[in-house]
Amino acid sequence: MSSEVTPAYAPLLRRIHWATAVLFIVAMLIGFYCGLQPPGTSPRRELLEVHKSLG
Repeated sequence: MSSEVTPAYAPLLRRIHWATAVLFIVAMLIGFYCGLQPPGTSPRRELLEVHKSLG
């Protein structure tokens, strides 16, 4: 049996990966929630601006 060491990603790269994943999920949830809001309302417009800035 050989004792191969599998290379691991640097901790900073892991944090960037998970931060990107969280932002993606948040943007998706905001987008879905905005779809439930009536068009032209204040909460929908404001949330759509946040949604667009995230993604």
